[in-house]
Amino acid sequence: MKKAWALTKIYINSLYGISGFINSFKTNKKSAFKTIALILLILIGLLGTASAFIIYNIQLYDILRPINQQGIIISNSFIFAAMFTLIFGIVGIIATYFVDKEGDIILSMPLKPWNLLFAKFFTSYLYEAVLSLIIMATGVIVYGVKSGEGLLFYIISFIVSLLIPVIPLVVSYIVIIPLMKVANFLKKKDVVMIISGFIGALFGVVIQLSFQDTMMKMNKNPEVLREIFTFQNGMVSIASRIYPPSTWGTYAIIDISSTRGFTGLMLLLLTAAVAVILLHCFMSEMYLRSLIGSTEVRKSERKMTEKELKMGLRRRNILTSLLLREIRLMNREPIFFLNGPFVIFLIPAILGAMLFIQRDVIAAQLGTILRYNTSSYYSTLIVAGMGAFLGSMSSIASSAISREGKAFMYLKSMPIEPVKYINAKLLHAGIFGVMAGFITCAIGYFLMGVTIGGLMLAFIISQLLMLPSFICGLLLELTWPKLIWDNPQKAVKQNINVVIIIFGGMIFLYGTAAAVYFLLKTPIYGYLVLTIVLAVINVVLYACLISYGRKRFYEIEA
Repeated sequence: MKKAWALTKIYINSLYGISGFINSFKTNKKSAFKTIALILLILIGLLGTASAFIIYNIQLYDILRPINQQGIIISNSFIFAAMFTLIFGIVGIIATYFVDKEGDIILSMPLKPWNLLFAKFFTSYLYEAVLSLIIMATGVIVYGVKSGEGLLFYIISFIVSLLIPVIPLVVSYIVIIPLMKVANFLKKKDVVMIISGFIGALFGVVIQLSFQDTMMKMNKNPEVLREIFTFQNGMVSIASRIYPPSTWGTYAIIDISSTRGFTGLMLLLLTAAVAVILLHCFMSEMYLRSLIGSTEVRKSERKMTEKELKMGLRRRNILTSLLLREIRLMNREPIFFLNGPFVIFLIPAILGAMLFIQRDVIAAQLGTILRYNTSSYYSTLIVAGMGAFLGSMSSIASSAISREGKAFMYLKSMPIEPVKYINAKLLHAGIFGVMAGFITCAIGYFLMGVTIGGLMLAFIISQLLMLPSFICGLLLELTWPKLIWDNPQKAVKQNINVVIIIFGGMIFLYGTAAAVYFLLKTPIYGYLVLTIVLAVINVVLYACLISYGRKRFYEIEA
């Protein structure tokens, strides 16, 4: 077990950089305070999203309290946390599967297969546990404050929240390990990793669709309705038919003093422990085999034709060549794709599934909303905000120079104009921004009923909204590029610029939404002011980027 924990510490330090953060307090106070400021920025960025869930749960509690069904708030939070940890767990496992080069170094050490799997599992678990705690807090705090619960309630809630990711994470590994074994066999690791990301996301969405469809069918069952209204927290009992651990965890939180609550906690603990043990017993050997030879590639016997050679060597515009280079770099290293642009496809898939299943309810709500004259105005801006959010989450611009690594020193010595290099980076981010705009416009058209004219406005505004995050991301990259890293994961995951842009972008969108709601209530006036103000901001930021980039490009050192 000591070897497993030692390897776990190596993985955690490699992925999260905890040791570097602790050492910075001793050697570099300025860097440490910068990290603390970054954590505060993350918390502020999450505050807006968490507030929306908290307000929703407060309203739900007030509705359900008179009929003694308020326990469903905890149950909903449990299921929602489990679903999110399942989907993001699958993507996270794929993105970190090969980054530590086990085939070259770690596999040569006297380690057992289960040591390797345990270390990876626990490293992934830490991230999922934090996500679970945040999601559960939005329900637990509302229930605890409104019901006047004591300290024991929050302690049990904390324990249950830590147990939630275990089962979804075990399921994620059961799905991913065979896929990675196929990737190793085919010697097409990069391709299979990207395909596996889509398969994993699809798997999570299918489970979500099945769950919501089952819930809707059960709500139409007379016997289920009778059980809900006959027993206290009958809705919680109904949830056990879909995902039993949610009921165990809910009763453990809201009624730990009873036999039912204590039994639920014990069942949750036992199920989590058994799931982890079975995973390590039956999947460790396959996990090891999937790692052996993971850095090898298969030599292609196919010869390049003369036509292909000419196509590859043909003369191109410098900007076009640099842009194509950016795209190839992203495609060649799937870690970059899975940790950034993949979110543009993942989040709409989840959102689209939720909206599709609840389309009847949403249609009824839209019918009420559309009675108001400003409904189409706000619908258009919601679509624009969704597109801007997706675009700013892609992390392409905010990791643009860091992804170069040590190769940037060679690029700097070549006869490349800094302006064209920067514009290629900006265009690369813009391509995915356009994709995000089209995807959200499709959601707006098919599921929200936004008109074609509204979608055109939404697309334009979304591009103007996300462009500041791209430009600011490049400004940060020019200032603090992370060029020294030993695996591609660190260029994105441990890049302070990425975090600043993601959460800074969220704050910018929240501020824009507040300004629209309180100051720009008239559609024509709102569209005009938004477009002009955002256009001016982008022009000023772009001018600063070019001016700063010309000088800073040659000053960057690895």
